[in-house]
Amino acid sequence: MAFIPPPPPPPPMPEFLALSREKSSEKLTSFDLLGSSQLIDAINNHDIALLKELLEAGENINQQTMFGTPLSVAVRNNSIDIVKILVSDSKCDVNCRDYDGEMPLCLALRKCSTPDISLLLLSKGAKVDCLDSVTGFSLLATAIEHQQQEVVDAMIAGGCNVNIKDRNNITPLAHACLLPRPKALSESEDEVTEHLQVKRSLITTLFEAGADVNCCLGPPFNGCLLHMLILQRSTDSISLLLELNKNSQLFNNTVDINIVNSIEKNTPLHYAVATGNAAIVQLLTDHGAKLNEPNVFCDTPLSKALKDRLYDQSAIIKILIAAGADVNFEDSRRSSRRKGPCRPLFAAIENGDRSTVDLLLSYGADLSLCDFEGRCVVMPCLTNGLSIGLLHYIIDKMDELNVGYDISSYDYLEAAFHWSGHLQYLIDKGLDINAVGPKGHHVIHTNLVKWYPASLRILLENGLDPDLLSVAGDTMLSASAGLQSYWPAIQLLVQFGADLNRVFTKGEEEERLTPLQRAFVVEYEEQQCNAPSQFRYFINCGAVLTQHLSLWRDKFVADSQSSSGDSPADADAELAAYRNCLLRDLESLFSPLPLSMICRNVIRSCLLTCSPRGQILKSIQSLHLPSSTKSFLSYINVPTGHILR
Repeated sequence: MAFIPPPPPPPPMPEFLALSREKSSEKLTSFDLLGSSQLIDAINNHDIALLKELLEAGENINQQTMFGTPLSVAVRNNSIDIVKILVSDSKCDVNCRDYDGEMPLCLALRKCSTPDISLLLLSKGAKVDCLDSVTGFSLLATAIEHQQQEVVDAMIAGGCNVNIKDRNNITPLAHACLLPRPKALSESEDEVTEHLQVKRSLITTLFEAGADVNCCLGPPFNGCLLHMLILQRSTDSISLLLELNKNSQLFNNTVDINIVNSIEKNTPLHYAVATGNAAIVQLLTDHGAKLNEPNVFCDTPLSKALKDRLYDQSAIIKILIAAGADVNFEDSRRSSRRKGPCRPLFAAIENGDRSTVDLLLSYGADLSLCDFEGRCVVMPCLTNGLSIGLLHYIIDKMDELNVGYDISSYDYLEAAFHWSGHLQYLIDKGLDINAVGPKGHHVIHTNLVKWYPASLRILLENGLDPDLLSVAGDTMLSASAGLQSYWPAIQLLVQFGADLNRVFTKGEEEERLTPLQRAFVVEYEEQQCNAPSQFRYFINCGAVLTQHLSLWRDKFVADSQSSSGDSPADADAELAAYRNCLLRDLESLFSPLPLSMICRNVIRSCLLTCSPRGQILKSIQSLHLPSSTKSFLSYINVPTGHILR
């Protein structure tokens, strides 16, 4: 007979249904269909006599119902006399949570209009260092949010943790500092004053109790309390903390006015500048905030204010400069996160604010200083459309003050190339039109020439060699021929005498072509026939045709042979396309005006109807064309798909 294992033991009974065998005197509570009990009904009806009778009869004082525990129901009803009766019973658990996870003290803090019940629960040992399951706040923060000063004092006296954080990593002190005005509060001056007094009292109590003013609040904020208060524009709380900081030695507590956040290393003064709050900036500078502390972007508060375009920073800039901010400060760190200029004068120029530039100069900003890359103040003038308007003013100012400057490097030429209206002025001031970059390239070999042909013209008019060789040994014309986006630049180069017959050396051997050949490849092989014909333009400007005729023949041979494996229809279509290319070549090569339609039809008819075995040569000779044209046509045997010399 096979062995049959015994059945598994039954699962344990849920805790809220299990009867405590140790409390054998307690009886099972009977519930009605609504999930209530006699004890709950007595509390809701405020029937104290029935309540006492049920408790004496052994009714479970910590029973769980859908309305909560007896104590939580009494707290919700704000019935302090019933709460006193319940907590006086030794079996009453003042920390018993209901089905929603709420404890009686949490309910008392949020639901009761007076602190009496909260103070009573605290006196009976209610836990304080825990979080409210509904709001996620700590109980101390909940008492602060409801402005219950007496409860806060009782909690602190009971030894609660004044630095406990809620689910959002906010401390009780932060809750007190960010305490909002009640919605029902009128705008009368007396009530506003009373509210501020309550707020100051709570902050002072926590500060004196040793609340950490400088702790990091963690994600998602990743800053400190002072940073958060600045972002919230809570000037009154900041002012109070800084006042308390004067007596910090009495409480063994100190506010770090220069504390930085964990990521960008911004000080409170950086935050105040970023929010455009001149009042807080003045407050921080009056209490000794560091004025020249850079963040990870190498920005001091002054340079940050000068870069900002979101707020009007003129008042803040004046406050910082008057307080002693260094107008010539430059962070020597080579930060990989550096964004834009860090020297204040450079930032002001880049922002295009002439009044700020004058203010900095009046406070001793030095025009002769350079940035961390060794560039003078002319460079930020070339940064954008705002700063370009200061170019003449800055250079004239430097000339007036006899400040020397060198704008002969490639960086200035590349930046100035964007501003054709100021390029000639800079050339007259010493800009080197032949300057090359660190890798030996000139601005004429970059794609800037296709966007700024007017600047290219100015350089050519000032003597730039149109055949200036790149690092690879090519001219701009040989490298860009055939590209329609460079068409204006190509016309300028040819107009100023660029060599039309220089071979493009970059790439494989078969790609080393003259501008004429490259134009043919792009226009005919890539079928860009609707664009302006560079091929015709080069011919009219005197490009040598000898190399092109060889290329045309070789290309036709290769493509005809490669298409021999295609279907007859595809091969015929490809050959027809090349015949059309031939017609266009003839129009450009041998006639000042396009060939007449009659002549085009005669050529097309002869090419399409001629038979193989050399009859094409006879047909070509019968055409009424110049001998040079017939010689060119004789290279081709179109219908057979092969080339015969």
